[in-house]
Amino acid sequence: MRNLIENITLSGKQETIVAGIVLAGGQSRRFGSDKRFYRIDKKTLLWIACEKMAEVCDMNYLAVDRNFEDDRVNIDGFYILRDSEDWKGPLMGIYSAILQKPDQGYLVIPVDMPNLNIQLLKYMKSKARLYDLVVIYDTEYVPLPGYYSSSLLPLIRSSISNEDYSLKSLIRIAVRNDDFKVLKLYMDDIREFGDPKKILLNINKKEDIAKINYNN
Repeated sequence: MRNLIENITLSGKQETIVAGIVLAGGQSRRFGSDKRFYRIDKKTLLWIACEKMAEVCDMNYLAVDRNFEDDRVNIDGFYILRDSEDWKGPLMGIYSAILQKPDQGYLVIPVDMPNLNIQLLKYMKSKARLYDLVVIYDTEYVPLPGYYSSSLLPLIRSSISNEDYSLKSLIRIAVRNDDFKVLKLYMDDIREFGDPKKILLNINKKEDIAKINYNN
């Protein structure tokens, strides 16, 4: 896995630095065990997520809870971001990354979506120069995977101060704010990359394992 910062240049215009974040701080209550380390074909869900992100971004972060044991993973090119408090959800992982590097954008995926299509992630990343936020929309917003610019920092800080850690709430606020440019990808857009139900599958329970096809 590579460990260089990638610059995306589109049409010779301003470059946007995009780093990847793999969110791996959940508690796996419904799964019954730590799903981050559940193995599929000898690869853990954590490894599958990091492997895919490394195909898309050259600088990457692994956002984990404060009790995460570093010696359980050895993934080159991923910097560990440890939550300072009990895990409060994806928003805090994104916030921690932006505080580290406030001059770039972040492509964000969860650890439990092994069917994510790499070309879809690359497409989202390619929109970094034009948008502050790139998210999927069905009947409601699908926060992950998504692209989140560091320009959202004021909104994120406001949400945290109000103890609102919902990414969906953050997205709705950004959509209503004319200062931010938001790209919504609809299900027809996702179908260009495959079956949305398969691509966006979340592994929440052990019975979801049978639906995994991560080689895309």
